[in-house]
Amino acid sequence: MIYYPIPIHKQEAYKSFSFEKLENSEKISNQVLSLPMCPETSNDQIEYISNSIIEFFNA
Repeated sequence: MIYYPIPIHKQEAYKSFSFEKLENSEKISNQVLSLPMCPETSNDQIEYISNSIIEFFNA
């Protein structure tokens, strides 16, 4: 899941503060992947997430 698919400088609340094009922010907003991370994540869940990532990149 991508939590911020629209870069912050392009969001409505911040548009008036944005005076330049932030190319890196725009590029990264289309590429970033948020991984589930919390202290309660079990070892089985971590293994599932890890295997899913490996499978994605080996496909």
